Amino acid sequence: MRWGKEIAYYLQIAETLRRRIKEGQYQIGQLLPSHRELEEEFKVSNITIRKALTLLTQEGFLTAKKGVKAEVAKREDDLIEVQLTSGFMEFSGSFLPPNLDIKVKVLEIAIVPGQKRIREILSIEPEQQVWRMKRVRKIKGQPISYYVNYGPPDLMGKIKKKDVEKRGFIEVFKDISEIKPSTLRQRVQAIMADMDLFRLLGVNYADPLFFVEAIYFSKTAKALAVTHAYLRGDCYRYLAVSDIS
Repeated sequence: MRWGKEIAYYLQIAETLRRRIKEGQYQIGQLLPSHRELEEEFKVSNITIRKALTLLTQEGFLTAKKGVKAEVAKREDDLIEVQLTSGFMEFSGSFLPPNLDIKVKVLEIAIVPGQKRIREILSIEPEQQVWRMKRVRKIKGQPISYYVNYGPPDLMGKIKKKDVEKRGFIEVFKDISEIKPSTLRQRVQAIMADMDLFRLLGVNYADPLFFVEAIYFSKTAKALAVTHAYLRGDCYRYLAVSDIS
């Protein structure tokens, strides 16, 4: 069996077993194959298998048992399901299930030099600065998404930290701005966690993420704000609904 050289073997094995559990190949209450059987299947050492199973036990997928086998644990499906047809508005928090213990930590609100792409979208001159806010959203203390919002300082300058700790960015923006966003354009891309993102999101280097760029436009087609969202691949799933009649 060939393995990717960039990612530790035990992480690759853990991900493989995690997928098998999620897809029902290993049922709740079922014992996994023995350490020796897993060693033979994956062609790795006992230490590597133990590290993979320890990780899955810490994540709640397995229950450690005496001897050489582990049992699949009962675990709630805590993925957040988002309908693509709804424009990702669930990310604002308004459409998330009410039983989730959602916390938002604002890392920064600042006026900074704007990167080229953001300036071009917002029609801001090179010598002008942009308003920027960085936030991390957590559920049960676990980071699940990281957001960077951009906008003109004259439109966004009234937004305060306390405003966005309980409500979504676009909800707050609608309240404080005289110019209301009318249209939303989005781009979704699969990316890997780099050294900045894996620290913020509590994942491993090169773990899968969803990157969403959302641009909010006024009725006159003027770009008002940009949101860059980085979403953990293991915390979200997407439901697309289309009318094919």
